[in-house]
Amino acid sequence: MKKSILLLLFMGFFVMEIFAQDRTTTLVSHPKVELGLQGLNIGYELVTGKNTLLDFNAGLGGGYSVQDYETSYTWNFLSPAFFAITEFRYYYNLNKRLSKHKKMGVNAGNYVGAQMKYATGGIFNNNYGYRLHNTFLTEIHWGIQRDLGKNFLFNLHVGLGYARDIYWNSGAVYLAAGVKFGYMF
Repeated sequence: MKKSILLLLFMGFFVMEIFAQDRTTTLVSHPKVELGLQGLNIGYELVTGKNTLLDFNAGLGGGYSVQDYETSYTWNFLSPAFFAITEFRYYYNLNKRLSKHKKMGVNAGNYVGAQMKYATGGIFNNNYGYRLHNTFLTEIHWGIQRDLGKNFLFNLHVGLGYARDIYWNSGAVYLAAGVKFGYMF
């Protein structure tokens, strides 16, 4: 009888560990809202594999102008730019985070990513002295995403990118950096 109870307890613990690992090691698809250097956006993180996801975002925020091999970024609150971002992320340390019993919520982990962004000029009458243009941006970066509590996240990335201004028909290489805080639903 004692052996049966011990065996059931051991099996129960083993089964709970298996399910706990499944919940904490896998990335989860979910909608979100974020505020950061890029502006205010809504997005969706779509899991595409055990360690990969696609992050789709659209929102209002800063705009760009690329001229004479220089990229300028302006966030005009009176005439914000519309932007759409698609990012691919590969999380390379999920198992290490699990082995150290770190928080795994909100797709927390370290990653390398590739991002494409399209930003418009100011969406309202742009008579404020700012020259924002339709711009395509691509970048590769290293980043982290961390859990700040129930459903809240912090994301930081740094890397290198290339911006192409459609109006000026010119491009430039730029240092990429992003910081954002978000809420996942």
